[in-house]
Amino acid sequence: MEAISTVWKLLVATDHRIRFDSLVNSALGFLSAVSEKDRYMDMFNQPNVLEAICRDVIIKNLMLRREDLEQFQDEPFDYLKRD
Repeated sequence: MEAISTVWKLLVATDHRIRFDSLVNSALGFLSAVSEKDRYMDMFNQPNVLEAICRDVIIKNLMLRREDLEQFQDEPFDYLKRD
């Protein structure tokens, strides 16, 4: 439980800078894998959990950065692979 809490706090504390992209992806993958385990399922079935993930992680990271636009203009196929 403590590892889940630590990953969650780290995920919420990150911002939208490009250097955190792999961290956010890995943290979401970890939380996704953990949420499928029977003993942790109740933790993720709370009504406010999905709302918190959307508000604190997904919406915060939805913005296009200048780097994203530049890469899309310069190398659109590489941008799509990365996305």
